[in-house]
Amino acid sequence: MKTQRKIAGISIAGLVLLVLGIVLLLDNLHLIYFDLGDFISNWWPAILILLGVNELFKNNRTGGWFLIGFGVVLLLKINHFIDGSMLFAGVLILIGIIMLIRPGRGSFRLW
Repeated sequence: MKTQRKIAGISIAGLVLLVLGIVLLLDNLHLIYFDLGDFISNWWPAILILLGVNELFKNNRTGGWFLIGFGVVLLLKINHFIDGSMLFAGVLILIGIIMLIRPGRGSFRLW
Protein backbone atom coordinates (compact mmCIF):
# COMPACT_ATOMS: atom_id res chain seq x y z
CA MET A 1 0.00 0.00 0.00
CA LYS A 2 2.82 2.43 0.83
CA THR A 3 4.42 1.76 -2.55
CA GLN A 4 1.24 2.77 -4.37
CA ARG A 5 0.97 5.94 -2.27
CA LYS A 6 4.62 6.80 -2.98
CA ILE A 7 4.12 6.28 -6.72
CA ALA A 8 0.99 8.46 -6.64
CA GLY A 9 2.89 11.18 -4.75
CA ILE A 10 5.73 11.12 -7.27
CA SER A 11 3.23 11.28 -10.13
CA ILE A 12 1.50 14.30 -8.62
CA ALA A 13 4.83 16.04 -7.99
CA GLY A 14 5.89 15.32 -11.59
CA LEU A 15 2.62 16.71 -12.92
CA VAL A 16 2.98 19.89 -10.83
CA LEU A 17 6.54 20.42 -12.09
CA LEU A 18 5.44 19.80 -15.69
CA VAL A 19 2.61 22.35 -15.48
CA LEU A 20 4.83 24.89 -13.71
CA GLY A 21 7.52 24.47 -16.36
CA ILE A 22 5.04 24.94 -19.20
CA VAL A 23 3.57 28.07 -17.58
CA LEU A 24 7.04 29.58 -17.01
CA LEU A 25 8.05 28.77 -20.61
CA LEU A 26 4.92 30.46 -21.96
CA ASP A 27 5.67 33.47 -19.75
CA ASN A 28 9.25 33.68 -21.09
CA LEU A 29 7.93 33.51 -24.66
CA HIS A 30 5.55 36.39 -23.78
CA LEU A 31 2.51 34.34 -24.70
CA ILE A 32 1.02 34.72 -21.22
CA TYR A 33 1.77 36.87 -18.18
CA PHE A 34 2.66 34.91 -15.05
CA ASP A 35 4.24 36.34 -11.91
CA LEU A 36 5.44 33.46 -9.73
CA GLY A 37 5.96 35.66 -6.68
CA ASP A 38 2.46 37.10 -6.91
CA PHE A 39 1.01 33.63 -7.43
CA ILE A 40 2.80 32.21 -4.38
CA SER A 41 1.93 35.17 -2.16
CA ASN A 42 -1.78 34.81 -2.98
CA TRP A 43 -2.19 31.05 -3.18
CA TRP A 44 0.24 29.52 -0.64
CA PRO A 45 -2.62 28.41 1.68
CA ALA A 46 -3.61 25.91 -1.03
CA ILE A 47 -0.61 23.89 0.17
CA LEU A 48 -2.29 23.63 3.59
CA ILE A 49 -5.47 22.41 1.93
CA LEU A 50 -3.56 19.73 0.00
CA LEU A 51 -1.77 18.64 3.17
CA GLY A 52 -5.17 18.41 4.89
CA VAL A 53 -6.55 16.21 2.11
CA ASN A 54 -3.45 14.02 2.45
CA GLU A 55 -4.10 13.72 6.21
CA LEU A 56 -7.68 12.64 5.51
CA PHE A 57 -6.37 9.78 3.38
CA LYS A 58 -4.10 8.79 6.27
CA ASN A 59 -7.21 8.56 8.51
CA ASN A 60 -6.17 11.60 10.55
CA ARG A 61 -9.61 13.20 10.36
CA THR A 62 -9.12 15.93 12.97
CA GLY A 63 -5.78 17.14 11.66
CA GLY A 64 -6.95 16.90 8.05
CA TRP A 65 -10.10 18.92 8.56
CA PHE A 66 -8.22 21.48 10.63
CA LEU A 67 -5.62 22.02 7.87
CA ILE A 68 -8.31 22.23 5.19
CA GLY A 69 -10.39 24.71 7.20
CA PHE A 70 -7.39 26.83 8.14
CA GLY A 71 -6.17 26.85 4.53
CA VAL A 72 -9.58 27.87 3.19
CA VAL A 73 -9.90 30.69 5.72
CA LEU A 74 -6.41 32.01 4.90
CA LEU A 75 -7.09 31.73 1.17
CA LEU A 76 -10.31 33.73 1.51
CA LYS A 77 -8.62 36.34 3.72
CA ILE A 78 -5.54 36.80 1.50
CA ASN A 79 -7.63 37.15 -1.64
CA HIS A 80 -9.96 39.69 0.07
CA PHE A 81 -13.15 37.62 0.02
CA ILE A 82 -13.57 38.12 3.75
CA ASP A 83 -12.35 40.79 6.15
CA GLY A 84 -11.43 40.61 9.84
CA SER A 85 -14.95 41.03 11.23
CA MET A 86 -16.35 38.38 8.90
CA LEU A 87 -13.48 36.08 9.82
CA PHE A 88 -14.29 36.35 13.54
CA ALA A 89 -18.00 35.71 12.91
CA GLY A 90 -17.17 32.73 10.69
CA VAL A 91 -14.90 31.21 13.33
CA LEU A 92 -17.65 31.53 15.93
CA ILE A 93 -20.15 29.87 13.57
CA LEU A 94 -17.71 27.06 12.80
CA ILE A 95 -17.02 26.42 16.49
CA GLY A 96 -20.78 26.38 17.15
CA ILE A 97 -21.39 23.85 14.38
CA ILE A 98 -18.59 21.62 15.65
CA MET A 99 -20.00 21.76 19.18
CA LEU A 100 -23.48 20.85 17.92
CA ILE A 101 -22.46 18.02 15.64
CA ARG A 102 -19.81 16.59 17.97
CA PRO A 103 -17.63 14.62 15.53
CA GLY A 104 -17.59 10.90 16.12
CA ARG A 105 -21.14 10.63 17.45
CA GLY A 106 -22.70 10.38 14.01
CA SER A 107 -25.84 12.37 14.76
CA PHE A 108 -26.98 15.93 15.13
CA ARG A 109 -27.92 16.75 18.74
CA LEU A 110 -29.03 20.06 20.16
CA TRP A 111 -28.93 19.03 23.83
